[in-house]
Amino acid sequence: MNEPDTQSVHSQTLGLLKKSRTIALIAGIVFIALGVVFALRPTGAIRLFAVLVALAVFCLGFFEIADAVADRGSPHWGWRLVRGLIHFVVGGILIFWPDVTATVIAILLGLDFILDGIMSFVVRGRMPDDWPGRGLLAVRGVFEVVVGVVILVWPKQTLVVITWLLAAYLIVLGLVLLFAAKRLSDARKAEAAA
Repeated sequence: MNEPDTQSVHSQTLGLLKKSRTIALIAGIVFIALGVVFALRPTGAIRLFAVLVALAVFCLGFFEIADAVADRGSPHWGWRLVRGLIHFVVGGILIFWPDVTATVIAILLGLDFILDGIMSFVVRGRMPDDWPGRGLLAVRGVFEVVVGVVILVWPKQTLVVITWLLAAYLIVLGLVLLFAAKRLSDARKAEAAA
């Protein structure tokens, strides 16, 4: 009676390894291809990146507004609402202004980083001195202001560097997934032989 259970587990394991291997293999090939395309065609990748960033900033603003409104009783909900509105408006401009160029997107993102960094300092200044997250807000604020200034000073170069980093990441991730697919294939063969 124990033998059918062992056989069933064995079959399930083989099925899982086969599916995982196939997913890793397909994802690895897709990520490497995307990485190569992004590296060879950074302008097209920048456009795609701009759309994704616009959607992310817009959604971030929406959720920050919803969070602030839901927490209206807290003493800092108004500042959180302002920060959410800034993200929402900047994201909306990036999404709904079809003629915007990558440089303008970079400038708006740089300004968004700077404004968000300033808002972090404002919120930090209104927090009690013993609040545990106060120091992190200062670090966040400094980081966002510095990143915003770098983007404003070198908007086109910043986008190209981000695109190349994304391309490198996709290629490395693809290679890791191909390696994982090979390892899963070897495990499946070892499982089948057992």
